[in-house]
Amino acid sequence: MEKVLVDSCIIIDMLRGCIDTRNKIETIQKPFISFINTMELLKGATNKESLYKIKKELNSFYLLPMHNEIAKLSIQLIDKYSLSNGLTIPDSIIASTALVYSLPLFTLNIKDFKYINGLELFNPNF
Repeated sequence: MEKVLVDSCIIIDMLRGCIDTRNKIETIQKPFISFINTMELLKGATNKESLYKIKKELNSFYLLPMHNEIAKLSIQLIDKYSLSNGLTIPDSIIASTALVYSLPLFTLNIKDFKYINGLELFNPNF
């Protein structure tokens, strides 16, 4: 796979030492990450050591910028899916980023995204 948007859960899996996940990431030519994923990961740091590990891991990903098209689409997705499927704000931003940049989303949380029209999910059978 050439280009993929990577969800926070994948990076958390890598930080926990999951070799399978790391190997899957290494097969991706350009692994991208959204600003919201970066914020979620940094917020999850429990001390300076974990913050350092998170930042080091994030260095291997390309950070995609936020812009108006992502914000507008995210609002539309919340309007369409928050009541029916429980779509959260962070997940709407992640899905919108994948859709706007035409990237498949690599996530372990298939149930959080599978109902979004047009969103391609990349989950190489763990």
